[in-house]
Amino acid sequence: MPKEIFDVKEFTKIASGASEIRVVWKDDFAKVKARTNKMLYTCKMPFDAVEKFLSNFKGTVREFNQRPKIEEKPKRSQKRKAKQAEGDQEASSSVQEAVK
Repeated sequence: MPKEIFDVKEFTKIASGASEIRVVWKDDFAKVKARTNKMLYTCKMPFDAVEKFLSNFKGTVREFNQRPKIEEKPKRSQKRKAKQAEGDQEASSSVQEAVK
């Protein structure tokens, strides 16, 4: 039976001695499986943690399913700029109507 590890740091230590890493991409997370000589270890990770983990791992990596596209959330400053741009457009259109 596989053993599930809940701590990403602990899983990283265990996986350093693994012969193969398998990544199963889900909608909300990725399930990473590390095959060692004696045991199969699994860990559920967020996408950014998986990317960091895979960049440090130097063994064989097999990926299952397709990586879901990660939509970046706009920052607060970007939201403010978008609202200001909308307000500027409305103001300029009302000024043009007043001139007519």
